[in-house]
Amino acid sequence: MARSARRPPIAEPDPARVPLRVVRRRYHLHVPGVVYVLTTFLMSIGAINSQNNLLFWAFGLAVTALIVSGILSGSALMGLELSRDAIAEAAVGEPLIVRYHLRNRNRFIPAFGLTILEIDRAPRRARKPTWPAHTAPPRAFIAELGAGRTISVEALAPATRRGAATFSQVIVSTTFPFGLTRKSITFAGPASAIIRPARLNLREGLISTLVRKGQEVGATRAVSPLGDEFFTLREYRPGDNTRAVAWRATARAGEWRIRAHSVPGPRRLWIGIDALAPDGDRAEAAISLAAALAVAAHRDGYLIGIWFPSADLLIPPRQSSSTVRTILNALALAQLGDRPSQPPALPASPDRESIVIVHADDARAAAGAPGIAHLTLAALATYLAPGAVPAALPAKEAAA
Repeated sequence: MARSARRPPIAEPDPARVPLRVVRRRYHLHVPGVVYVLTTFLMSIGAINSQNNLLFWAFGLAVTALIVSGILSGSALMGLELSRDAIAEAAVGEPLIVRYHLRNRNRFIPAFGLTILEIDRAPRRARKPTWPAHTAPPRAFIAELGAGRTISVEALAPATRRGAATFSQVIVSTTFPFGLTRKSITFAGPASAIIRPARLNLREGLISTLVRKGQEVGATRAVSPLGDEFFTLREYRPGDNTRAVAWRATARAGEWRIRAHSVPGPRRLWIGIDALAPDGDRAEAAISLAAALAVAAHRDGYLIGIWFPSADLLIPPRQSSSTVRTILNALALAQLGDRPSQPPALPASPDRESIVIVHADDARAAAGAPGIAHLTLAALATYLAPGAVPAALPAKEAAA
């Protein structure tokens, strides 16, 4: 009996890779092509008027080159497939990385000189992409793509403004082989990326100088078999440490008793942002400083809460590994409003939790309630690590 051929396993599609569909193919007659066509036309007139064989040969060669240019590159583009990976978050001032995967389905025809470019147009009945307001045009180049091959390439585009950048269409074009005409194929497929506030490198120990001292401020209490202070006696549970057994209480009760102790939990820190839409660049700098404080405080073990009244943003402190990512993405998408300069009541009590408020307008940094730390942009240089550049502010304000 003949043994049946074993089928190879079917590769699972990558959920982060989004295939794009072809929506348009076209030829573009750019400046070199216009000059070439005009020269060829004049050459044909000269050849007809003079009946010069050399001019007829030159005219035929020029027309042949134009036809060959269109056929070669057009055939190569017909077999291209493009997909785009999910775009990761980036921060203002850093490159946004867009990764493409281009496949040549042609069996014999390679493709040369391919340019991949995101365009700010959208298919019919679709929303216009917003990436031009947040980043430079993502562009990538592939020198050669052989027949039947797939190549991955990255486009690096500097992020210029926080917010949600959406993408819609990608154009792949080439002027191979003679540069006379530009042939392009347009792919469509949605994508989005979050541009976070600019990163600031804060000086070491800044958070400890801003929070209130004492374990009782902003600290929660947890019950554990081993801890700092005795809390209560309880029944034995499987898995309890035998060092926590209360032997005398166990002997009196006739069953196992465990000493439970209280241990201090993570301290809580609220970061407030006092910024309005009219503040412009200073508001963006205040948001960047608040984001840097959140990252530094989370690294030091604090539970972070964000209070941004003019953007209707309130994130209570919670213990989660994704807290910083949630805060940074929320600050990236926050829309500034035109609220009065008098902020609403604080979401926390200064007597129980540490509070830091970042002010975009130095004049609004009033003393306020006792125990609250107020940060202003005028003192931004003192908050940064030595040698760090306050990229969130214009140069003239950073030097002030």
